[in-house]
Amino acid sequence: MPANAISADLAAAYWKPTLYRGVLAAAFGLTSVFWADPPAGTLAWIFALFLVVTGVAVRRMAMLEETPSAAKGYWALVVVAWLIGAIALVFLGTASGLIWAGGLAWIVGGLLQLLAWFKLRTTFGPARDWLVPAVVEIGIGAGLFIVPGLDAHGIFGIAGGGQIVVAVFTLIAGFGLLFDARRRGGVAAADR
Repeated sequence: MPANAISADLAAAYWKPTLYRGVLAAAFGLTSVFWADPPAGTLAWIFALFLVVTGVAVRRMAMLEETPSAAKGYWALVVVAWLIGAIALVFLGTASGLIWAGGLAWIVGGLLQLLAWFKLRTTFGPARDWLVPAVVEIGIGAGLFIVPGLDAHGIFGIAGGGQIVVAVFTLIAGFGLLFDARRRGGVAAADR
């Protein structure tokens, strides 16, 4: 087995939080596709709820015994950035509040994920799956700032479209971990 290969037990520990994150991102992204014109105040609550619930899923992953302490620190900071963003979103329920609070939360969270990927990608197997979500979330935040004159529809479109990309990559990673765990018999064959 290569030095950074994922063991069956590690795959069994990581598949659920990885899939949870993918399902949450997919739900958020699909909501943006099918809800064409949400009010900015409602959208602020949706963004805040998404950041909090995704933070819970990421925190669960960070708290796993198998997670290296360096990764735990980065993921804890990602969760803090998202929680601060969520609190700000609740109080800044306007389009400009969505851009500033949501954009900064995604940029800071994405940069921290990118740092975690860079530091751990060669020594910790699950870290290899952190690059694309990190870059996409930085892009979501930057897109909110770069595109002038965004209304709630445009803001939701950028954030939701980006989260669809995050969903695809995290769902692929989560199912890959699940199949690895089951194929190699990790932790009761990954909780059949």
